[in-house]
Amino acid sequence: MLTLIASLPLLGALVISIMKKENATAIKVAALVTSLLPALATIAMTLGFDKSATGFQYVERYAWIKS
Repeated sequence: MLTLIASLPLLGALVISIMKKENATAIKVAALVTSLLPALATIAMTLGFDKSATGFQYVERYAWIKS
């Protein structure tokens, strides 16, 4: 979830950068969607937060160097 929230604006910026400048309406819609999707994902993550749980929540773990 954290990776999704961090990568959606970057992906949206890439999409907007390759769009034609003449299509201003489509660029505005893409910018709106690019800003709303991470906001909605953040709200969903906040609603799913368990206040009674101890320790970290929403932790992503990846093995960088496999033993």
